[in-house]
Amino acid sequence: MFMEPESQEGPAGSPPSRDPAPRPSRRVFSTAYKLRIVAEYENAPHGEKGAILRREAAPGLTSGRTRIKAKFTARPEPLALFFPPKWGINDRLPAGPVPAAAPGDAPAE
Repeated sequence: MFMEPESQEGPAGSPPSRDPAPRPSRRVFSTAYKLRIVAEYENAPHGEKGAILRREAAPGLTSGRTRIKAKFTARPEPLALFFPPKWGINDRLPAGPVPAAAPGDAPAE
């Protein structure tokens, strides 16, 4: 990120420009509050601990992932196969694209 030094003047000798947005301040929690949340977490029954972490928005303790697995979508167009050259198997692949298997098709033997 490029930041201009404060001593540098703005265009046409105008005073240096300053960012009009105030810098956000970090929240500060008392030790008593932290201990109360930790005790609440430790005493929570199984299955409710995640709710406490989400409520307190403890980013280091929760995952922001909402989508665990990608959805599979079968595509009828052929697949072009390619492997890393160091494996040495690209020359043994069939020429051209390989037909994609339809869902439920058994592999050819």
